[in-house]
Amino acid sequence: MSTPLPQYKDVMVFAEHEAGMLSAVTVELLGKARELASELGENVEAIILGKGISSLAQELVFYGADTVVASDSQELDCYQTESYTTVLVEEVNKRKPQILLFGATDTGRDLAPRVACRLGAGLVADCTELSIDKDKKRLLQTKPGFGGKMMFTFICPHTKPQMATVPPGILKPAVRDEARNGRIEHLQVSLPAKAFPLRVIERVKSERESLRLEEAEVIVAGGRGVAGEEGLAQIREMARLLGAEIGATKDVCDAGWLSEEHMIGQTGKMVKPKLYFGCGISGAIQHTVGLRNVKVVVAINKDPNAEIFKISDYGLVADLNEALPVLIEELRKSG
Repeated sequence: MSTPLPQYKDVMVFAEHEAGMLSAVTVELLGKARELASELGENVEAIILGKGISSLAQELVFYGADTVVASDSQELDCYQTESYTTVLVEEVNKRKPQILLFGATDTGRDLAPRVACRLGAGLVADCTELSIDKDKKRLLQTKPGFGGKMMFTFICPHTKPQMATVPPGILKPAVRDEARNGRIEHLQVSLPAKAFPLRVIERVKSERESLRLEEAEVIVAGGRGVAGEEGLAQIREMARLLGAEIGATKDVCDAGWLSEEHMIGQTGKMVKPKLYFGCGISGAIQHTVGLRNVKVVVAINKDPNAEIFKISDYGLVADLNEALPVLIEELRKSG
C-alpha cells in the first residue's frame, strides 16, 4: 500500500562536491531550498555521499541545512549510477521529503531520472525558476520549452517527492553562516556487488585550459552569424585580448564549430559575467535564458530587429566581418 502523500514533508537537496569542496550549484540549491521550506513552514535536509566528506557535512549546515545525512564510505568514493541511486532511493523512501532537488550537472542529470523512476515520482529537468503555490502548497517548476520560445510551469500533484533539476548559475547562492546549528546524521551503507557494475581502476584529472564559463568575468560568445572558422578566429582573438572565456549558442555547438563545453543556455551553462559580448547571436530564449545574471550585455548583429537587442545594454547593428576587426584593432592599440 502506498504512503499517503500528506506524510511527505521538508525540502531535500542532493549535495554534490569535488576536490573537498561543495559544488557551486549545491550552495545555490540550498539557498532556494531555504526559501521554499520557509514558505512551507518546513525544514531543509541535505544528503551527501562520498569519501572524506565529514567537514562538508558541517558546511551544509552553515549554508542552510537543518539536517544533513552524510555517508562517508569508501564504497561511495567514486560516483557510480547504480550505487548512488540505491542509497538515495532508500533514504528518500525512509525520510519522505516532499521536494527533492538536484543540480542539472553531469551527475544530477544522470542520477535524478533514475531516482525518479524507482520512486515512481515526477521530475522536471533544467528548471530556471522554482516557487510555491501558496494555496495548495505545491512546487511550481518553470522552464523554457519549444526550443526556448515559450516558458512553461509544471506541477506534480499526484506523486511525491516533487523532483527538479536546476542548472548551475540560475539561483542565488545561500549565505554561509557559521552560527547556524543543525543535525548531522551519519549513514552506514552496505551495498551488494550488483550496485557496482563498473570497477574504477584510475582517476585522471584533466588539465583545464581556462576557467569554467560559470566562473568567467568576461565572455565573448558567437552565434550562427560567425559562419564558421574564420569568424571563430576573430572571436578567439577578441577573447584573448579581453582575457575572456569563449561562449557559444546551441547552433554553433551542433554545427561542430565549438564543443558543448562552450554552450550557454537552456541545455548548456548559466553564466554570470560582469561583461558579455554576443556576436552574431539572434537572441533566442534557448540561449538568453543562460544570461539572466549577466551584468552588462553587448550585442553585435547585422539584423536591427534581432531579439538579442531587447536584453542588451549596448547594441551595434553591423556585419561581424566588418565590426570585429575594428574592435580587435582598438583592443590591440589599448594594450
